[in-house]
Amino acid sequence: MGALATAVRIRHDLHSRLIGARARTDEVFQVVREEAMYDRPIAERHRIIFYLGHVEAFDWNLLSQRAFGLRPFHPGFDQLFAFGIDPVGGGLPTDKPADWPTREEVERYNHRLREELDHAIEHALQRPEEGHPQLISMLEVAIEHRLMHGGALAVEGFETRVWVIRDANDPRRMKAQAMSAAVVARLTHASLVTSR
Repeated sequence: MGALATAVRIRHDLHSRLIGARARTDEVFQVVREEAMYDRPIAERHRIIFYLGHVEAFDWNLLSQRAFGLRPFHPGFDQLFAFGIDPVGGGLPTDKPADWPTREEVERYNHRLREELDHAIEHALQRPEEGHPQLISMLEVAIEHRLMHGGALAVEGFETRVWVIRDANDPRRMKAQAMSAAVVARLTHASLVTSR
């Protein structure tokens, strides 16, 4: 097998892995109830809606212009989901759910972004000699980043300051809510007592 054929196979495999990684993160977001999408299970972190856009915007910001010369179609979302809404004065985030776009807006952005990237990747697979010399590394970074955030979000639902409850209407879905201070204090006290 020649070097060009090997490069095409590797790029195709990476594109398949990216699609698989998208499916994994989609599964994580599918278990989040609609009303929980704007929750912030951990006070220091972003709202869940940020991560819905972030894993896609990361791919777009990494690949679109550098690897494929694509023009931004929603620069505001590219920026918002790259960095989020920073807290004022270095404290905890103070943004409100209304400060964020709707889930439908984010999902439309994500859908278009995936379509454009997939089209560009398919084109690069057909003409690897014209592609970006670092495309393979860039795709690996995109996959790793996506899986890292998907795993972190899955774990975040079980983080010690969060209760996870099943949706009574759809047991496949879960919702996170912050533990009360009294429960955290009791758990902290129990932990200190058992560690002595």
